[in-house]
Amino acid sequence: MASSASPKRVVLLAAEPSADALGASVAEAWRVAFPDVQLLGMAGPLMRAAGVQALWRMEEVSVMGLFEVLKHYRRLKRLQRQMIETLKAMKPDLVLGIDGPDFNLTIESALRDANIPSYHFVAPSVWAWRPGRALKMAERTDGLLCLFPFEPPYFLVHGLAAASVGHPLADRLPLVPDKTAARMALNIATDVPVLAVLPGSRRGEWQYNAPVFWDAVSLLLMQHPSLQVLVPCLNARMQQVLSAGVKDLPIHWVITEAGASQVLTAADVALVASGTATLETALCHTPMVVGYRMHWLSHRIITAMLKTRWIALPNIIANRGVVPELLQSQATGAALAAEVSKLLSPSSELRQVQLNWFDTLHNLLHCNAAATAVTQLISWWRERVR
Repeated sequence: MASSASPKRVVLLAAEPSADALGASVAEAWRVAFPDVQLLGMAGPLMRAAGVQALWRMEEVSVMGLFEVLKHYRRLKRLQRQMIETLKAMKPDLVLGIDGPDFNLTIESALRDANIPSYHFVAPSVWAWRPGRALKMAERTDGLLCLFPFEPPYFLVHGLAAASVGHPLADRLPLVPDKTAARMALNIATDVPVLAVLPGSRRGEWQYNAPVFWDAVSLLLMQHPSLQVLVPCLNARMQQVLSAGVKDLPIHWVITEAGASQVLTAADVALVASGTATLETALCHTPMVVGYRMHWLSHRIITAMLKTRWIALPNIIANRGVVPELLQSQATGAALAAEVSKLLSPSSELRQVQLNWFDTLHNLLHCNAAATAVTQLISWWRERVR
């Protein structure tokens, strides 16, 4: 249903793969509600497939870690300035920055000052570290869409319009996953143990996580000779970089721009780098072990600022350690392999504890998030332009 009371030209800005997935779901929901909308901005492969015109490609800014960002600082600042000037001249009806606050909020703030309605999707984790960001958000954007129901109060207290919309991933993935269908699609037998390995989505993460993940896989294959190992890759380049370190390990590579959900659903257990992938794994109802390494300086700085005991989203939302987390020096091949082995048995109590929580979590976040986000954004936009 087209309407003059809705924005006609909408800019979506995604600076990393998880934001690309969220942006794609918003784009699809927006086109369903308002088919005549023009969607453009900074887009990754999923957003481009959803019809978002890529003025800039997400791959230009997708870097991870404090040290890694510093190396690209000048280039990123130049790109920010270019984007701000381009969008000021374009004067879109509405701008939505999706996650990536350190990059997107500068753009949102400049456009807001230019009287272009600007909003943000995904609250920064002020409950985990740097709580002062809540006030800064209120000063730099017109409204905030939150993924989790406990987040809005942290921002409402500062006068920022904030609303929880649920998580699009929880809507996209079935509440009862079909493991048999996933294995058939991947040509994997139904009666063999399967491990999914996700060492991260960025080159910086691969550098630190992949070597210890491959060590763990090597040990697990010796202990479980029939184990099938699946590694989802966003593209052939990712496979090429990762495969350089696996030597002769029998790994099944799966190229999938649509995300890792099929691989995760097919798996009995997953070995996952911390990040949004931990939530996707939980919503595929697959028990997991979380391992993560980063540059020592990034780790030291982040650890000093951290306000939460856990880093994996399923643990943070549960406020307890449901999923094992092995970080930095703890994340060795032997330690990761030992934790994965505990979950491979179908009768494992630890496995059942995770599965029970994943059921609860999925229902909690299943809220038709993309459509709810679009409705909320248009409501805020109407109030702003009225």
